Amino acid sequence: MNWFTPDVYAGIEQFAKQAGMDDEATETFAQRVLAELDASIRQMKVAMDLGHVKVAEAMQDETLTELDKLIIKAAADPETFTKTAVIKEEACTDSDGNKGSWVLYNSDGSKKLGCHGSREAALRQDKAIQVHKHASFSHQEVIERS
Repeated sequence: MNWFTPDVYAGIEQFAKQAGMDDEATETFAQRVLAELDASIRQMKVAMDLGHVKVAEAMQDETLTELDKLIIKAAADPETFTKTAVIKEEACTDSDGNKGSWVLYNSDGSKKLGCHGSREAALRQDKAIQVHKHASFSHQEVIERS
């Protein structure tokens, strides 16, 4: 995210703290906001690259609406933003037969989502899942809108 600056994160963090979120909820909220922004910026870039300025503008409006909803939800119920996944250090083998030592589980730990060679790789998978879950549009939708 080359548009990301520490000031952006600090502003998100300040809002979360004012809403009464603990450190874990603050981090989760910040990740969700940044995932929404990152996905939207990428999709708007695709629309712009395809020459569809009006589509990109509509996407920007929808992104702001989604962020408003996220902020209102956070202010109303800070507990909404709890951890998104559990990462445990344990021996594992993924579906391709690759061995690892870090397992990504869903937030309540009941479902294994992936096996990774490093904690950072497990965190990247969790981030990718969050971006996908919170993305407003797919690239196909960008093309279909044009």
